[in-house]
Amino acid sequence: MAASVCVIAANVGGLKDYIQDNQNGLLFESEDYEALGELILNLINNPFLRNEIAKNGYEASQKYSWTNISDEILSLYREVLNTI
Repeated sequence: MAASVCVIAANVGGLKDYIQDNQNGLLFESEDYEALGELILNLINNPFLRNEIAKNGYEASQKYSWTNISDEILSLYREVLNTI
């Protein structure tokens, strides 16, 4: 996602919490290889969808950039230190 490519992932674990199907990535049911193949073909044949999902995925990934994560950690440390 951070590389501006469309992500296809199995609908398991934390992936399903982070990826919003057909918005910032595509999800398929684990071990449903036919569905996976259909998603891949759909992306190959639909450049608008591919680009839109890639763009949305990139935007979503920025929430977890090193800069944002380090800013959140520093903010948490400051908050804790202010309570001492």
